[in-house]
Amino acid sequence: MEARRPIDVLPGRDAAPVARWLARHPEVQIICRDRASAYAEAARRAAPQAVQVADAWHLWNNLATAVEKTVTSHCGCLRAPHQAAHQPGEPQPPAEPDGMLDVRGKPRSRRHHPRTPPRRPGTPRPGPVPSRNQP
Repeated sequence: MEARRPIDVLPGRDAAPVARWLARHPEVQIICRDRASAYAEAARRAAPQAVQVADAWHLWNNLATAVEKTVTSHCGCLRAPHQAAHQPGEPQPPAEPDGMLDVRGKPRSRRHHPRTPPRRPGTPRPGPVPSRNQP
């Protein structure tokens, strides 16, 4: 962890290679790993002295996944009170986003993201555009 980079890459996702590696490196004090049970078992067996910690990427990834599942599962719960609060004669609530509006609610402009026509198979890619300063 001090080097902030992996010290080795082991084949597969099985406990045996991890346990063999740890047995050859008794100096290991901290094992930074994902939540794979095979790695946890290998660490418990071959390096009981080591503290096991979760790496930051997997923590953030797990948090994002949990938030996405929670929001998705409660989407109907969130929409129902909003729609129920709408009274006749009041302005309609905003429509669901369709990807055609920008962050300010204005139509997206193709000016900033021109679409390039698709190339036919076998057609060479265009070369670099010559500079005006080149002879």
